[in-house]
Amino acid sequence: MQSVWYQIAQAMSTTLEAVAKDEGCTFLDNPALPLDLKAIQRERVVFLLQRGDRALEQPGQRNEKRRVRVLFGVVALTSASLADADALHFAGRTALRSQAFRDVLIAISGVGAVREVEVEPELKSPATEGTALMSAFEIDYAQTYPNAA
Repeated sequence: MQSVWYQIAQAMSTTLEAVAKDEGCTFLDNPALPLDLKAIQRERVVFLLQRGDRALEQPGQRNEKRRVRVLFGVVALTSASLADADALHFAGRTALRSQAFRDVLIAISGVGAVREVEVEPELKSPATEGTALMSAFEIDYAQTYPNAA
């Protein structure tokens, strides 16, 4: 049995990996920052970072309300890096706002609100060459522990 957090992370990864494939670029799941596109020999990258998971309410040992925070970003190191990064970022945000993605989340038991939130200040200007654009999302969910006392 996988946790709800893991199922959410997999849904986001699968969605963004499909965007990267459709756009002809690379997808990285939880890469080390800063990204060095020259070292990995890529001009455009879509990435997803897990930025935290915290309890909101713990009414008992079996059920708790939680919030996961994820960061989706793109980096382009091309002659038109701002335009390329914007197109790639828009494609990713469109996919994460699509009905198809919402349907996947609805199918995961316990998933609630999805909000786009401010990117953490230390990540707003990542030390990387090229143009980086990022969006942060928080997703509320309920986690049940079936064997808890």
